Amino acid sequence: MTKVTVFGGSGFLGLYVVEELLRRGYEVVVPDLKPIPKDIPAAYVEMDICDRDAVGRAAEGARYVYNFAAIADIDEAAENPIAVARVNVLGNVHVLDACVQNQVEKVLFASSVYVNSNSGLFYRTSKLASEKFTEDYAAKFGLKYTILRYGSVYGPRSGRNNVISRYIRQALSEGRMVREGDGEELREYIHVKDAAVGAVRAISEEFDNTHVVISGIQVMRVRDLLEMIREILQNRVEIAYDGASPLTHYRITPYAYNPSMARRVILDSYYDLGQGLLDLIIQAQTELDSERPSGTSVL
Repeated sequence: MTKVTVFGGSGFLGLYVVEELLRRGYEVVVPDLKPIPKDIPAAYVEMDICDRDAVGRAAEGARYVYNFAAIADIDEAAENPIAVARVNVLGNVHVLDACVQNQVEKVLFASSVYVNSNSGLFYRTSKLASEKFTEDYAAKFGLKYTILRYGSVYGPRSGRNNVISRYIRQALSEGRMVREGDGEELREYIHVKDAAVGAVRAISEEFDNTHVVISGIQVMRVRDLLEMIREILQNRVEIAYDGASPLTHYRITPYAYNPSMARRVILDSYYDLGQGLLDLIIQAQTELDSERPSGTSVL
């Protein structure tokens, strides 16, 4: 079987990519700090992306390598620039170097649509720097690459740092959702399962040495998303806007002028947003029930 190494494969998006690769018959190795679930038949290797030698060993024998290892929360990244540079940039250079040393055919780097934005602060800068390192490794060493620029990903197992999961947990536990800004911000939400399919499809030679956008096909105001969540919860939650405009997030579009624009991966079908939100609500309710003393409830 073709071997694929997925750095950061125990994380939210990375784990779905691992599952999609396994479904398609690849042999998968997951080097990460956090173990993968025992029911996922991939080989797990405990490893720090900043350990250059360990990264090199993890890439041995791989035909393709993905790098999802990163400090991915934009607000967390804004408070930890040194850690972001170490993990997101230096870590990716370790992966690139390991690919060259092990004669990997192609590396696929998980970036973000924020690289084309004036927002995102250190997170944006780290992803942009990593893209440039990837392009330079290709130019110097002939390493094939595909840069995956993700939009707003949501879905099960996303954790509390994911903005949609955070809204849903807040709605269920507090009976309200609070949004920084006025809710007119535009986003293209994509379910994590669709995002994983796009990542695996990008292995194709069609996407060699390109930048591809993996995001939803429906542009939606944040205000409309929150209204959808409220309606699913039978209008029993309040929505509040604080009017702030944080530097870390874009308002209408992540795109500022940049000559290195990207293609878009188009899937045959997409996960329905309403169904995706309902799945998340059920998951969040189950988690909150397990955290709450017996005999109490929300809403």
